[in-house]
Amino acid sequence: MEYVAIDFQTANRWHKSACSVALVTVKDGKIIDTFYSLIRPGILHFDKENTALHGITKEMVKDAPYFDELWPLIKEKINGKTLVAHYARFDMDVLEEELTGNKLAFPSCPVFCTCVLSQAMFPEMPQHRLQDVTEKIGFNLEQRYNAMAQARACVAIVEYALKATGAEFLQDVADAYHFHLGYIGKDVVTECNFIILIEGVRLVMRILMLLLLCKSPRLITIWIT
Repeated sequence: MEYVAIDFQTANRWHKSACSVALVTVKDGKIIDTFYSLIRPGILHFDKENTALHGITKEMVKDAPYFDELWPLIKEKINGKTLVAHYARFDMDVLEEELTGNKLAFPSCPVFCTCVLSQAMFPEMPQHRLQDVTEKIGFNLEQRYNAMAQARACVAIVEYALKATGAEFLQDVADAYHFHLGYIGKDVVTECNFIILIEGVRLVMRILMLLLLCKSPRLITIWIT
């Protein structure tokens, strides 16, 4: 079983401003490849709040490759594999914005969120920040906002869950904790989320439709059946 932990850091509040990326490829519980690079954003503007977190400045990335220059290598490493990230919605938004903005072909990857996993494994925890989860499982997260450190932390959380559940595959872990994997592909980006939440939204939609059709019992009968 092979997966890739991924993490982006951004230069500013806009998701299309990736300034670093890290990939950690894991096969059968062992790290077999790592990749890290600074990225020069299309617009070379750094918010001071972002720099205060990850320490990356515009001077550090002025000679770094643009995202579209890195993409062929990144795609080769991730395409067809499950992507693992903490609060994966953020990282997939960054990836989607960069791909769309640069008119690049999307990969085809299931998405596994370790934040959703943590919420399922440790419901008693008040917060599920990466530093909180790594502390809970006994993993030393040395640099909280370094892309490589965060990707390695995601690997630690996944391997902890695989061991705790006795699962062989990430889908088995998701099934054990009742959540769906997300997906990123051509024209499609879906979130990793709890089954009960997804089914709850569907139930609310059905109720709303019933209310809209309440003046026509015949339509309600046809729609339900």
